[in-house]
Amino acid sequence: MSLTRRTRVFIRRLGAPKGLEYAAAAAMLYHALFITGVVWVKTASNAVFLAGSDPTNLPLLYMGSALVVAGASIVLARPLAKYSALMVARRILPLIAGLVALSAFATTMKLPGSLGLFYLVGESFTTVVSILFWATVSEVFDVRAGKKLIGFIGGMGMAGSIIGGALVQELSGFFDPIFQAYAAALLLLLAWPLLRTMGHHREHQGTVVPKQVAKKARISAGLHYASAERYPKLLGALVAMLSVLSAVVDYLFRSHYAQASAEDMNRIFGAYNAHAGFIALIFQIFLTRMLLSRIGLFPFLLLIPAATGIAGLWAMMGTGQDMPIYTLKVVQSIGSFSVTAAGVSLLYNPIPLSVRGSLRALVDGSIKKTGAATAGVILLLLGAFMPQLIHPVLVVVLVFALLVLIGILRQDYAEALDRKITGRTRRVDRGRGLWLDDASTRAMLERRLSDPDPETVQEALALLATTEHDLTDRLENLLNHEDEQVRIAAIDWAARRGGDEVWTLLVGLVAHEDARRPRAAAARALSRIDAHRAAALLNTLIHQEHVDPALRSAGIEALFASEEHQERGKKIVLGSWDYIQNHNPAHRREFARLLGRLPEGDWSLLLAEMFQDSEASVIRIAIESAGQVQSEALIEPLMDCLGKRGFRKEARRALANYGNLITDRAQNWLNDTTLSLQVRQEVPRLLRMIGSHEAADALLKSNPDDDPFLQHRVAMALSRLVHQNPKVSSHLDQAWIHSAIERQIERLFRCREDGLLLAPDARFALLHRAVFSRYGQILDICLRLFSLQGDRELLNDVSRVLVEGSRAIRGDALELLDVSLKHHPLKTALFRELENVDETILPGRAEGIARRLAAGRDRTLAAVAGRCLGLSGLPRPTPDPSILPEDLMSDHLIDRILLFEKAEIFAGLNLDERAAIASLAKIERHHSRQAIYRQGDPSTTLYVLISGGIDFHRDGSFVGRMDAGTSQICFGDIGFLDRKPRPYSATACKDAEFTEIFAVNRQDFMDLVADRIELLDGLFSVLVGQLRTELETVESTRLNLAAVPEEN
Repeated sequence: MSLTRRTRVFIRRLGAPKGLEYAAAAAMLYHALFITGVVWVKTASNAVFLAGSDPTNLPLLYMGSALVVAGASIVLARPLAKYSALMVARRILPLIAGLVALSAFATTMKLPGSLGLFYLVGESFTTVVSILFWATVSEVFDVRAGKKLIGFIGGMGMAGSIIGGALVQELSGFFDPIFQAYAAALLLLLAWPLLRTMGHHREHQGTVVPKQVAKKARISAGLHYASAERYPKLLGALVAMLSVLSAVVDYLFRSHYAQASAEDMNRIFGAYNAHAGFIALIFQIFLTRMLLSRIGLFPFLLLIPAATGIAGLWAMMGTGQDMPIYTLKVVQSIGSFSVTAAGVSLLYNPIPLSVRGSLRALVDGSIKKTGAATAGVILLLLGAFMPQLIHPVLVVVLVFALLVLIGILRQDYAEALDRKITGRTRRVDRGRGLWLDDASTRAMLERRLSDPDPETVQEALALLATTEHDLTDRLENLLNHEDEQVRIAAIDWAARRGGDEVWTLLVGLVAHEDARRPRAAAARALSRIDAHRAAALLNTLIHQEHVDPALRSAGIEALFASEEHQERGKKIVLGSWDYIQNHNPAHRREFARLLGRLPEGDWSLLLAEMFQDSEASVIRIAIESAGQVQSEALIEPLMDCLGKRGFRKEARRALANYGNLITDRAQNWLNDTTLSLQVRQEVPRLLRMIGSHEAADALLKSNPDDDPFLQHRVAMALSRLVHQNPKVSSHLDQAWIHSAIERQIERLFRCREDGLLLAPDARFALLHRAVFSRYGQILDICLRLFSLQGDRELLNDVSRVLVEGSRAIRGDALELLDVSLKHHPLKTALFRELENVDETILPGRAEGIARRLAAGRDRTLAAVAGRCLGLSGLPRPTPDPSILPEDLMSDHLIDRILLFEKAEIFAGLNLDERAAIASLAKIERHHSRQAIYRQGDPSTTLYVLISGGIDFHRDGSFVGRMDAGTSQICFGDIGFLDRKPRPYSATACKDAEFTEIFAVNRQDFMDLVADRIELLDGLFSVLVGQLRTELETVESTRLNLAAVPEEN
């Protein structure tokens, strides 16, 4: 391994991302030179000023310094609102170096006011260069890399502090302190070329930092963000509080040594800088990365304030002694120069990049110095009226307030980071719902019963039905409402209300209502009010030949509700079967509904026979009725229906009605490898719908070595179940959860290793993509398991970004994950995998990996690996015997998946989801010029072009062509989703003898979506991305047109 490569590997192990090794090294060296220059300038300016001025003027100088730095930061904020900090730093660093040298020259010439000017330039120089440096670091490195590198960057800064302080001590007797400023200006010029290296990525042309972050330089954007969000306000308060603490400690230290000579002061200042630098160097290099990794950012931020508080207590007890005050200053300097400053720089990460630079300049400049000015005002007032309070006790009070503020900031940091990567606003109190006990609210709802909109009437009626409010006066109008659904809702209210007046109105409906459903509902309502009277009333209707089947069923229900007529009802139901099964579908549907409303009996078994009906609508109603009856004998037939795509939704709902009665059986189904995977994949959703802690336990303890896609569905179901019923989480076995997480982390490692080994071999490109698609699924499983005891919504957002998001926000997602997991015992193991930078690739291993996967139990990866081996002319192993023949994926299906992968609309789906859609596709072959669909036809099918081409026409005019092999091979997709008529005609192109296409039927697709609702996530992300692109194109065109000058 060459020396250059060894250096890159070493720096990468320190935490530098791949490709940014030289940028990290440049940042470390730049910081060392910068801090050395800061030590030289500040020791010189302090020593020269204090030796030639009264120390009682220090508070005034603090305020003057605050005003100058605030002005400089406001000036700096304007370019940072438009350009990156890296670009701004490269432009103005030589100017700053020249300004330092000029102020030093003015002091050397003893020009009037030069002492104060030299001090103010020293303060401004430190603030401005520090703002630009840390802003550049946050632009070049994401927050995760920053947390790893910050110790080494800060450590190099402290090495500069040590060197600078040591040189000041050794040379203070030989040179006037003012010459240190000239040396500092020279160091800045030497560091200037390093800025270019900081922004350079080894594997890409140009810099990793954009030149511009916004189109216009608007400081108001940052101020608007700060006014709208709480987080930047708290961050500003923290920076101001740290500045106040620093100023108070500095005043106590300088006042203590005010009587010393300029040379002695220079030596003392150099000594504390050397000591502070040495301690900070050890801390930064050996402890910072470990502490940030183990305890997190906010406990890390508490360390220096806590140590300052302890030093303040010592200074309180040792008033007048040198060592306590000296120690207090050293501890505070470690924080302000290195540890705390570096930690605070990470707090800017949740702020959007477009406003971060300008806001950082204002906070680190204006607000920070406002804190110093505030400290100056406080010290002036205390010195004038209560000088006894200028005491280390003030430090202890400030430290306590600082600790409280950091604790408050922690939660807002997580919320701001979540907002940055998801776009959601802060969580707010959603308030209470309607208070229906209020008379004015009920009166308002009653007035809405007269609204012309039927949906408004139904909503008002549904709300009033939950109260004791009497609607008898309005009932007749509601029962005669023109909308059928309103009439049925009114009948339902009447059935609960009862009474002679209601009875009379309902009898009138049974006798005279034309619509069949309201009439049948009225008959059932009568049996609920008085079963005996209803049975007598409806008995004559049952035997009428032309009576509506729904009304006849309502009459039979009335017989069952009356003990006197129940036996007669049983005979009618059992005797009707031969007649019903040969009658039209309408009669069979009503009979199926009737069986669901009757108590369990021999007639309930007829539902199992109706599951085999030739009419799909009859089967669906029979399944729903079985869920109402909940007969033990119907469980297995319902399970068979679960395997039929067209009836899965109804079968799941029916089985879920059984509740815990089928939980053990469902767990057996889930773990039974002799059942088809197509059936077992439906069981997790069934258990989620049951929603009990027994169901959650069944999901958690399912087979840990099962099909990965099935495991993913199990994890999704368990996560959603716990989210819907949070009380369930207290019943889950924590040891089992931790064991499951450990297994998934181990699988992540194996999956990533397989993907890296497959990457160099182009023959296995499809398998490589399939492996990393599986990696994303396993990661999602892992985070869903973590969310069982955490914030599910937040962790799902993190998972989505880590699996599908860009590399630019991956660091933000990892930081949010770090904060949200807090002290979870398995957090370290997870981050060790997620942040693994070892990308050593062993050549020649791809074939072995492919053969192992082809013989594995993952049916999807096995099929893809086998196909890749076959296409490469290599022998393919026999599939694992645990994969059932009906679950094997054919080579034809893999070829379809490969083609569907190129269709943009399916770009957001994982491999298993594409496989499910590809299995629905049917091949169509069209001759040249043959119509596929015509303009105005209903949009019932989505097409993917295999070979040939498609010509599109609108109103008879040619508008475009789609050719096979291009990036656009999917057509008919928009109408497929919105069900609007076809806007164009599509015909097979004339230049090809035949055009082949895949056709996906919309109803088949919607049935699949009903089973796998997660499909919509991938589709929506693609469609929203396309819409965003179109809108940006339109907006860009509009702006370009607006920029064109009008002709006179």
